[in-house]
Amino acid sequence: MEPSETFTLTRQAVAAATTRTAEFVAAVEDPFAPVPNSTWAQRDIAAHLIVVAGLYADVVQGTPLPIENLEPAYLAAESARRNADIAEHDPVKLARLLSDTVERFLDAIAGLPGDFEVTFQGGFPLTVAGVAGVLLGEELLHGYDLAVALGRPWPIAAGDAALVLAAYAPLFALHLNRDRTRHLTAGFGLELRGAGEMTVRFTDGAYGVEPAGTAPVDATISADPVAFLLVGSGRLAQHEAVALGLMSFGGARPELGLAFGDLFVYP
Repeated sequence: MEPSETFTLTRQAVAAATTRTAEFVAAVEDPFAPVPNSTWAQRDIAAHLIVVAGLYADVVQGTPLPIENLEPAYLAAESARRNADIAEHDPVKLARLLSDTVERFLDAIAGLPGDFEVTFQGGFPLTVAGVAGVLLGEELLHGYDLAVALGRPWPIAAGDAALVLAAYAPLFALHLNRDRTRHLTAGFGLELRGAGEMTVRFTDGAYGVEPAGTAPVDATISADPVAFLLVGSGRLAQHEAVALGLMSFGGARPELGLAFGDLFVYP
């Protein structure tokens, strides 16, 4: 797929995901009700998405993302602080604010080429298309969390999950588990079923992404894109995905593939 086509699809997916997420936010009956497997209340999901969309709108217009470091404890505290800055608690008003803020983001990127580079978290350079893909991931994953809290279905299209994973791929370099990746040299062939392939390669602990088939790999991972996204973000257990036939591992050293997720610290 051409980068321009990917960018167009990502913008469209963000708009569609926002419509769905805003609908769920507006349907919340108790904004302070808890979200399963989270420290957040349901209104915090809306607040977080509003905050993130606003920050990303600023980023694509030249303001570096104001994140001091990527330690999980710091990120959790920073998210909690910024969520609290959103004073609104009414679900319908939160839904409107979410839609308006994402619209501001989409307006900000409308005249930019997808390969235009901006400064993302930790000073890391990322393309505008990548920022849009990360925002899509925020909406799909936290929309999923809210759907679980509301007891409603939240289907994720494989193509949308693949767009998110493509945006995440370079950012994984910022979230390495140093204890496990230090001095690691290994190649992983990743097949996202129906959505493309890539190779993730560690060279003496250094992380990189390259086109599939560039050089031999040690382990292969074949996964449904949605399952890979949910497993990687801690929302689906890997053994459940394997049991359901959504993930499989192969190559000369399949045990490396099985432990792939342990090489990263999800924020």
